[in-house]
Amino acid sequence: MQFLSLLKRVALGAAGVVLALAAATAKADTYYFTLSGADTFAATWSLDSAPMPAATDYVTGDSFILRDVIATLPDGSTASFTLQFFNGMYSYGGLSVELTSDPNGGSIFDSSGGQLYGGSEGAPVFSIDSFSLTASDGAAYTLTISNMAPVPEPASYAMLLSGLGALGFVAARRRRT
Repeated sequence: MQFLSLLKRVALGAAGVVLALAAATAKADTYYFTLSGADTFAATWSLDSAPMPAATDYVTGDSFILRDVIATLPDGSTASFTLQFFNGMYSYGGLSVELTSDPNGGSIFDSSGGQLYGGSEGAPVFSIDSFSLTASDGAAYTLTISNMAPVPEPASYAMLLSGLGALGFVAARRRRT
């Protein structure tokens, strides 16, 4: 009898650990970026709120690069871009966008403006806001960073169902005694 009691406690403890781990993975903050303005370039993409650029892809006090970012263009097509975010304190601030598949590596959008991130170039953190940017051709653009209401991840539903199941188990057990 003691063995079964111990087994139940271990099983409930293991279930609690699994639920805690599932809860931790379900809290990723994804931010949505919308670049709009003049007709020459527009795109939307999503990034983690605190991306980690590779060690070779940032220069302290200047900029950081995020590679292979999939963006949606106004016609509904997608493309892979390399994004470079510039520090507004020591550089001119702003954003540069290059088409990843371009063997020449030429920018298709260059802009200046305020700094678009906080933290350091090695550990940047984006904030929800709208930023005014001026493209290299003088056209005005707006970069909007938002966190649209996320769709619950499957882990969230699993936690809900597990919690309801545990409550049902406890209620049924109390009725028996």
